[in-house]
Amino acid sequence: MRSGVIPEHWPSRLSFRLAQPSSDWSNREVGFANVSAAVLANRGISLGEPKSASPMSEEQAVAIASEASGEAAVLESRYAYCQIVSKNPPVAQDCWAFSLDPSGLASTGGIPATYFLVVVDASSGDVLSRSWGWEGSDPSSLPRDPRLGPA
Repeated sequence: MRSGVIPEHWPSRLSFRLAQPSSDWSNREVGFANVSAAVLANRGISLGEPKSASPMSEEQAVAIASEASGEAAVLESRYAYCQIVSKNPPVAQDCWAFSLDPSGLASTGGIPATYFLVVVDASSGDVLSRSWGWEGSDPSSLPRDPRLGPA
């Protein structure tokens, strides 16, 4: 198996692979099917092209994310360079980011979550972030967290 980047991959319990090289990034930020890059940027999170190959397999990272989320199903995964400026101290490193099934999660006001994101340190296996929320009706109009800098 080769290592590198998976810009988009729908993992299943039957098949996992190491991240593989890809030219799909084109120096752009990415999101997931249920949460756009614009919504993530509004929340102070940016996922971009990773700086190096992952030292951890996707299978190992999925197990960590699943455990950290109460065994929620993984919907999508990305091996990416993660910037999370909304965390103290801020995160700026390669990581595995996972979109998980948000079923059962809601805001304190009762609004059901439309996304659930777990970020795992690809070197140590530490969970760097767990967050969920509602994408909203017009996520393209959301302002970008200024701490992320320009897109």
